[in-house]
Amino acid sequence: MMALLAAGLMYAAVNSLITPVQGIGWIDRGGFDRVVAPIDGVVTAAPIDTGDEVKKGTVLWSVTGADGVKIDVPVRQDAVLMQYAGSDSSWIVTKGDTIAVLAVANETPELFILLPGATATGFVAGDVVVGADAWATPEAGKAFQCVVARATPYEQPGAIATAYMPSPSIARFVQDNGSVQWASADCPAQTLSGVLVGDIFPVSVQLERRSLLSFIFGGA
Repeated sequence: MMALLAAGLMYAAVNSLITPVQGIGWIDRGGFDRVVAPIDGVVTAAPIDTGDEVKKGTVLWSVTGADGVKIDVPVRQDAVLMQYAGSDSSWIVTKGDTIAVLAVANETPELFILLPGATATGFVAGDVVVGADAWATPEAGKAFQCVVARATPYEQPGAIATAYMPSPSIARFVQDNGSVQWASADCPAQTLSGVLVGDIFPVSVQLERRSLLSFIFGGA
């Protein structure tokens, strides 16, 4: 009996495990657009809230310079307002300051995933593979399952993530983990319709199978 138990333990040790890793995700429909001040001056903003949809060409902001010249800042693409730099209907800006961050909404939606890199987890680069299962848990709506369609075979510095998606939630995640791995997943179309573009929520991804001994002694 003891021999069978020992054999079972050895089999588990040398054969593979499925190890999920916790990350964050969001629905991407074309990336993100940072709206910046064209000149030094005072921003005047239309009444709008984060999560509101905005249409290409709509003028939501204008900047008035010290000489009294006003420059309108139109929305460049259909999008969803993710972040607002100002807390009021007007505020002072310097040329190049961020006025707002928009989540573009003109492409087929996909689940974009950010996972902790080896700095935080000890996992090796390339553990996340195409075909792996991913489980998303949006704050509003039911949890759903997707399949990883693309994954970076290496980890990246956190600064790259925050540059791509300027979000406080992303910045905190990067700060907590140091380095990250990117992935994106295909999901059943109906599951994405109820999730707001740019909303950030927990995602659990199945890592590549690795042996228990590899976690103890390192390696694949």
